[in-house]
Amino acid sequence: MPALGDLRVLDLSGQVAGPFCAKLLGDFGADVIKVEPPGGEAGRRLAPLIDDLGSMTDEGWIAARPSSVIDPRSSFLSAFFLYLNTSKRGITLDITSRTGGELLRRLVRGADVVVESFAPGELDRLELGFEELERRRPGIVLTSVTPFGQTEPWRGLPANELVAYACSGWASINGWPDREPLKGSGYQASFQAGVAAFDATLAAVVCRDRFGIGQHVDVSILEPSVASFAPALLTTQYTGRAPGRRHSDFQRGPVPAADGHFSLTLSRAHFWRDAMNELGLPELAEDARWYEASYRQEHHEEIAPVVAERIAARGKRELFEALGRLRVVGGMVLDSAELFADPHVRERGFFQTVEHPEAGALVYPGMPFTMSATPGTIARPAPPLGEHTAEVLAGVGVGPGELARLRAAGVV
Repeated sequence: MPALGDLRVLDLSGQVAGPFCAKLLGDFGADVIKVEPPGGEAGRRLAPLIDDLGSMTDEGWIAARPSSVIDPRSSFLSAFFLYLNTSKRGITLDITSRTGGELLRRLVRGADVVVESFAPGELDRLELGFEELERRRPGIVLTSVTPFGQTEPWRGLPANELVAYACSGWASINGWPDREPLKGSGYQASFQAGVAAFDATLAAVVCRDRFGIGQHVDVSILEPSVASFAPALLTTQYTGRAPGRRHSDFQRGPVPAADGHFSLTLSRAHFWRDAMNELGLPELAEDARWYEASYRQEHHEEIAPVVAERIAARGKRELFEALGRLRVVGGMVLDSAELFADPHVRERGFFQTVEHPEAGALVYPGMPFTMSATPGTIARPAPPLGEHTAEVLAGVGVGPGELARLRAAGVV
């Protein structure tokens, strides 16, 4: 049996963080029902869309399908949506309507977890808040994922990834010292929040199983980013100075290699010696002045160009493997195409190919961790809009005739 095979989850969330939480629950066996408004949730419109993408194979990207082969009646084929909503069934339901709200309450009676990302207070306004859900389903876990959480003073403020990077502190140390702060790439803050919501939801389920109580899990997208900013916060406490942005050299970030970029971490004297010998710099390897990290930092303008020149002459993978055999910590910078082809990642079976009825074969990142007895897997592709509406609502007594009336009224 899958690890979470006894859980049923209603996913009312949108965009990235909440859906990623619910996806992870589904990947480890929970029956996750994606509840969307009849027009689809906003995440279906997140770029890139399918006609911006190529189809994918186990070998990586291939040429994009021409838009002429995409059924114009199909749901929005957002790459993010298709990834974030695997392992879910999907229904359409306007929970803001009286009838739709009552149908959701009926669905809640058979659910263990509800994941949502509405503005704080919106579910209460719809009479679907935690107290009402718990009255319908004692022991329910409601996981709310919002930019700043359920409490004041920032409770209802809007935000996006840029705001999360700015307000969490990360932008203050990202970028060049003589330029403006930079946002990190992608949706890292939202994915971190999704993992935090997954962890917190599981903790709440364990609490329910042990003590019989449900609870409202409040996840602020900001706070996981602040938590991961801990090294800078601790530095400020211990030194009294906030760390700023710095120029990169081999001690502070990736530098050019012959075929890309490479980074080194030389925390101890013997790592320095072994790395310098491998780079063909025996005079630096035996000079005890350079054994101390503080001395290297103080004189980095003297040493950095010499070491960087030797790194630039080597291939990044060859150097990574040579230094690894010496137990020296080094990192080659891999781009997306190189990750898809990397033998270590592929040997671990990390990527999974999923056949989607509209988008075709797609290769996705797989499980973020492995379990020996109950491994996770992507159980099904993301549902086309409303794919399982009839199936799921039949479970709460909605027959074909009533379903037709609900469709005509725009409730589903």
